[in-house]
Amino acid sequence: MKILVLDTNLLLHGKFITEIKWRSILSDQEISILVPYVVLKELDRAKYSSNTNLI
Repeated sequence: MKILVLDTNLLLHGKFITEIKWRSILSDQEISILVPYVVLKELDRAKYSSNTNLI
């Protein structure tokens, strides 16, 4: 099993996580996706920010 840790940049500027073929990239059948608490806080801050270039 592999653990994938997502960061803020990927979630704000990358593809939707459902569009990425994680199993083919990581070549494993079992993948756990982890979103750290710090990333959740940064996403919350970006959601309420007046900066429209984030998304």
